[in-house]
Amino acid sequence: MARRENRRDRLVSQPEWESIAGVGWADRIMELELSDRFHSKQGRSIVRWTVTNLGNPCVVYLKRHYKLPRWMSWARRYLPNKDFSPGLQEYHHLQWAVKQGIPVPKALAAGEFQGENGQLQGFIAIAELTDMIGLHEAIPEAERKLSPEDFRWWKHGLFAELARLSHLFHDRNAYHQDWYLCHFYIPQRMCDTPPAEWQGQVFVIDFHRLRTGPILGFQSRMKDLAQLQYSAIWPGVTAEDRQHFWKIYSKSLPRIYRKLLRWGIEIKMALYRRNHRRAERRKHAHT
Repeated sequence: MARRENRRDRLVSQPEWESIAGVGWADRIMELELSDRFHSKQGRSIVRWTVTNLGNPCVVYLKRHYKLPRWMSWARRYLPNKDFSPGLQEYHHLQWAVKQGIPVPKALAAGEFQGENGQLQGFIAIAELTDMIGLHEAIPEAERKLSPEDFRWWKHGLFAELARLSHLFHDRNAYHQDWYLCHFYIPQRMCDTPPAEWQGQVFVIDFHRLRTGPILGFQSRMKDLAQLQYSAIWPGVTAEDRQHFWKIYSKSLPRIYRKLLRWGIEIKMALYRRNHRRAERRKHAHT
């Protein structure tokens, strides 16, 4: 892993990144004008970038933060080796996941820059999961393509793997905090045929909110599980599927802990439903 630091920037990258992005990439990474699947909101953006410096295109998703909070700039003066920008945080979270054996997209580069006015900016470049599809799209697609019996066993294996991945995080006091179906990806070909083995086939994305450590562990575990259960109220997913996940996940937990966790998940899901209804009412009020 190459790394360059000076007074105003802090960069990390994989050895191949400079040959992919070109010499001097750090000087232009924040100013690149790209439009493929571009989305921008509140001083940050994400865009798909097809890089062709090597002849064979390399596709990455480039997340950029242009206006990070001012307090980060001040804190960085006193803690220069701490990751403050979301990009650097996600880069190192992805490195942690690789060490745990969790399938994730490859983080190619990340960094943060401090301009003359003290404004902190940051970015991360992540390799695209080519020919892969999010579970929120994969489940309805598999339902269309598979027979009812094959689809049932397809989901049986999938939700068992989701339970295994959940334990991979939680047993290490790590909590994703965005544990929704749309943040899991599988090879698109798996929508055509039930795989013989699910382990290692489900990739996890969006690690910028990862929380580690035992402090608030119960609340963080409850949040992860409520997010997954709430997002799994989805076309093609049945109550039986959600119960199958819970049975596998909870079987190793102490009985009282399991009951408290289940109670907390139900409360959390009720809050998500209430917030969703409020958002829908606000949207209709403005149309």
